[in-house]
Amino acid sequence: MALLSRRVRTRPFWLPSETSLIDGVRWLIKLRWLAIAGVAVVLVIGIRFFGLPLYWQGILGVALSLVILNLVYWAILRERFEGTDTEEQDLTAVTVFAHMQISLDLLLLTMLLFFSGGAVNPFSFFYIFHIIISSILLTRRDSYLQSGFAVILYGALVLTSQDPAIHHFPLYPDFDPSPLLGHTQVLIMLSSFAVTLFVAAFLSSSIMERLREKEEQLANAYQEVVKREKIKSDFARTVAHELRSPMSAIMNFIHAVRLSEKDRLSDKSQEFLERALLRGQGLIDLIRDLLDLSRLEAAEPAKLEELEEVDLIGELELILSVEKTSGDAKGVSVYFNHPPVLPRIKYSRAAVQQIFSNLISNAFRYTPPGGVIRVEVSREDHQIKCRVADTGIGIPKESLNQIFSEFYRAPNAKQFSPIGTGLGLSITKALVSRYGGEIAVESEPGKGTAFTAYFDLEPSLPAQPAS
Repeated sequence: MALLSRRVRTRPFWLPSETSLIDGVRWLIKLRWLAIAGVAVVLVIGIRFFGLPLYWQGILGVALSLVILNLVYWAILRERFEGTDTEEQDLTAVTVFAHMQISLDLLLLTMLLFFSGGAVNPFSFFYIFHIIISSILLTRRDSYLQSGFAVILYGALVLTSQDPAIHHFPLYPDFDPSPLLGHTQVLIMLSSFAVTLFVAAFLSSSIMERLREKEEQLANAYQEVVKREKIKSDFARTVAHELRSPMSAIMNFIHAVRLSEKDRLSDKSQEFLERALLRGQGLIDLIRDLLDLSRLEAAEPAKLEELEEVDLIGELELILSVEKTSGDAKGVSVYFNHPPVLPRIKYSRAAVQQIFSNLISNAFRYTPPGGVIRVEVSREDHQIKCRVADTGIGIPKESLNQIFSEFYRAPNAKQFSPIGTGLGLSITKALVSRYGGEIAVESEPGKGTAFTAYFDLEPSLPAQPAS
C-alpha cells in the first residue's frame, strides 16, 4: 500500500515514528482520544475533589462533540485516504483534512475554556500544544496560519469575558471577574499571547525542518549504502563465477598428477601436492559460499510458490549418513532422536539441506575425537524444533553475538581448524530467516555448542506487492 508522502521544499515529511502525512493524521486521531479521556478525568476531579463550580453540562457537551468528530475523522481516514496512491490531489486533500482537524480542535478548546472560567482558566496554554502539533504535521506557513486562528479565538474569549452582557461560567467559587480590564491591558494580553504562539510555531517548525533535513540525509546515505552493497555483491558474484571454473580445473590437474605420477614423485613432492589440494579445496569452499551469499542477497523476498512439503527426518538422516563417514574416522558418536511421526514442514528443500549440512558439518569439524553429537527434532505447538548439539570446543562468550556475522570465526575455531570461510553460519541464518524461521545458539568453551532452529509448520512470509 502506497502512503501519502508529505514534502516540504522537496524534503520528506518527518515524524518521530512515521514518515507520511497520512500517518501523522492517524497519530493525531489517536492522540485526541487521550485528550478526551483527560477532559473527563479533570472534570470529575475538579467537581468531586476540589468542589469547583464547573458548568459540567457545557464541558460534557464539548467532550461528546470531540468524540463524535473523532469518529467521523476515523471514518473519513478509512474511506477516503486508506490505500490511496501518492498523487498531488490526495496530498492536498489530506493536508486540508489535517488543517480542518486542528482548526476544529482549537475551536473546541476555546469553547471548553469558555465553559470553565474563560480567559482566566490556567489551561489556556493548551493553545501552544496545538500549535506544536500543527508544526509537526504541517509546514511553517501552515503553522503560522493556525497560530493566527488561535489568536483570533483567544481574543474572542478575552473580549467575551469583558462583556457584562454575556453569561460567564466561573472556574472558582465566588470568583469576581471585575474590575474589567482596560483596552490597553487587553491589547498587551493579546499581544503577549500572539507573540508566544508565533514564537512557539517558529521554534517547533524550525526543529522539525532540521529533523526533516536529517531524515533526508539519512535516507540518501542509506540509498548510497544499498547501492554500494549491490555493487559489492555483484562484484563478489562475478569474481566467484570467474574463479570457480579455473579452480576446479586446477584441482583436477593436481589430482591427475598425484595419481598418475604417484610412483615417480618423492615424498616431499607428494606432501606439496597434498597441501595444494587442501588449500585449493579451501578456495573452492570460499567460492561456493560467496556464490550462496550473493544469491541470498540478490534474491527477491520469499514466495509461497517456492515452498514444498519437506520430510525433515528423512533429510536429516540423509545428511547424517553423509557426514557420519568422517565422524567414524574420528571416533565421534552420533545420536539422532526424533518422534515416530512428525508433520512435514513447508520449506525450500534445498534450503533445509544447506542449513543442516552447515550445522552438522560444523559439529563434526569442531568436535575432538571421542566426542558426541546429538541431533534432536520435536514439535512445539505450531513449530518444529531442531537442535544440533556437540561436545566440541565451544564458542567464547564474547564471540556469541558475532557468530552469525559474515566472514567471522571465533579465535578458538581458527586455532582448532585453520581452514574455513566464516560464511557458513551467516548463510544458515539467512536461509532460516528467509521463510520466517528462527535460530539460536548456546555454547560454553570446552564443553560444546548447541544450535536450535525453529520452523513454522505454515510459515508467514512477507506480503508481496500486487503485480
